[in-house]
Amino acid sequence: METDTHIVFDFTSRLGTMRFGALVDDDLFNSVRTDCNFILFVKPGAAEIRIGPADFADLMLVDRTMDGPDYGPIF
Repeated sequence: METDTHIVFDFTSRLGTMRFGALVDDDLFNSVRTDCNFILFVKPGAAEIRIGPADFADLMLVDRTMDGPDYGPIF
């Protein structure tokens, strides 16, 4: 089933992290696809980045651009 739904993430605040830093590579970032369980970024010769449901919710709901008591300073 296809819904033609689009979600736009702003990864700017996370590009300096070990988890998402590789996404500065345009080819890797543009390789995005889904297997209906994960958002996948796959490029030959690069580590695969998988975003599962918990990470997805975090990206949607948590503002990591500000320091906070729950997760400490961002840099």
